[in-house]
Amino acid sequence: MSRGAGIWLSRDGAALVAVRKRGTEAALVAAALVPPEAVADALDDVADEAAGAGAGGAPGPEVEAAALKRLAPAAIARGVRAGSATLALSGRDAILRYMFVPIVPPWRLRLIMEYETGELAAKGGDPITCDWRILTIPEEIKGPAAGKELPVLVGMAKDGPVEARLAALARLRLPASAVLPAPIALFNAFVGLGHAEDGKTSILVDVGSDGLEIVLERDGFLVFARSVSMDVARTPETRLVEAIASSLKFAKEQQKLRAAKPDRVFVSGARPKEVKGLVGALGKALGAEPTVLDPTERLDLSGLAEDVREEVQARGPSLAIAVGLALASQHPQALDLDLLPAPVRRRREFRTRTVFMYAAAAALAVALGFGLVRGFVAKASVESRAKELAKLKGELEARRADLEALGARNARDAAALDALATRSAAGPAALRLLDRLREATPGRVSVGEMALDAQAGLDGLEAGAAEGLKRSVGFRLRGEVDNAAGDASLQLDRFVARLRAEPEVALVRQTSTPVMGPASLSFTLAVRLKPDAGGRSGAAAGGAP
Repeated sequence: MSRGAGIWLSRDGAALVAVRKRGTEAALVAAALVPPEAVADALDDVADEAAGAGAGGAPGPEVEAAALKRLAPAAIARGVRAGSATLALSGRDAILRYMFVPIVPPWRLRLIMEYETGELAAKGGDPITCDWRILTIPEEIKGPAAGKELPVLVGMAKDGPVEARLAALARLRLPASAVLPAPIALFNAFVGLGHAEDGKTSILVDVGSDGLEIVLERDGFLVFARSVSMDVARTPETRLVEAIASSLKFAKEQQKLRAAKPDRVFVSGARPKEVKGLVGALGKALGAEPTVLDPTERLDLSGLAEDVREEVQARGPSLAIAVGLALASQHPQALDLDLLPAPVRRRREFRTRTVFMYAAAAALAVALGFGLVRGFVAKASVESRAKELAKLKGELEARRADLEALGARNARDAAALDALATRSAAGPAALRLLDRLREATPGRVSVGEMALDAQAGLDGLEAGAAEGLKRSVGFRLRGEVDNAAGDASLQLDRFVARLRAEPEVALVRQTSTPVMGPASLSFTLAVRLKPDAGGRSGAAAGGAP
């Protein structure tokens, strides 16, 4: 039997729930809910106070936590043990990215992902926390382009806003021990309550005031998850449906799927019924009748007081994310993509582990003191112990030398493998361009196709300019820019500017007008490399000209 708790705060209400799992049965053992209007009033009041104090701006995590503080006494009185609770992040606070890596031994995969997440953290500017998990994509929907590579989900969150929320919750005696993206929590609620079916592809959509949480799953395995920030109350249902359909298209291209058409559609959240025509339009667009995902239908509520049970049942579909947070560690197929900031994790390890180590060291020192006193009485015993300690010290030093030698050999082997992989790669020009793309591509730009094109970028140029570029190597790039933050055009302009600034690049042209969708922007670029470019790209091509 295991138990977990979840904390979910949004403009649609606050929820603190505790779920106990025993075998295949799950029970909601405690719940503290705050209605949307109370959260809205508290957010407005605290935002006014912050503005009067000179803080200004939109309510941030500190304001949200302060609003929760005003509402916390009733929550604590309901008996939710939040010491092991999981806090949800959504929208711009939690970014999900996808990548494919070669099939390598675990130690090599760990090194690759440490390097990749380190690169992402360095590009972010502010301190961020990254975590990653290997995804399982069933063969029935996996496309041939996926090959033998491993699909990896990477989660990122800025430490500052998360630490502010955690600190405020800790002051309320509601400490959170983990941080999880909201769409991952939605998936955990789906599989944890037994909705997954073999041979079925399902799309889950949680509709809240601040945006959509979208999940694509197959056979109970997470295939794709995404948050789309938007003002749902002011967005027509047609735009919402387009955003969901566009996310499916993005999932198919990003995860290299053969097909992404869902067999089932599940809708949850606080807003689906308030957006007129949304459920019907969604079913028509996706070709499947939507089903309401209400976690209370599969939870045992008998342990709750009658008034709490009625309140929970009234808010049913809006509790999917909160219940998924509580189930994050209680189902074998649930994901625990933890974005708890590293400084917070280190402080907790110090309190729970290092302090006890210091106490053990102090106790050992006391024991040694008694040993020395006894040593004056029994010299022979002291000398015998000294010999034993010297022997142990020699063994420890020998083991340490062996470990250092093993580490050095692993480093040499890794360097040799890298050099062998680099030299065996074909296509010097393609490798040079891939190298430049790795340096110049922003995190939210995805290049899905790169094709060699001798005429790329030359059409429409003056004769003199085209003549000077004939010896250059041309490529045509196609890709998309994630528009979840609403700044896809700016991201594309930055990407083009970075490519043009590369010394090896002779020409970058947009060969067609970018096509803006509700959640992504499609683009086509012509790129030409200088024929005599050298430097790092030449080295990466194994010294080829």
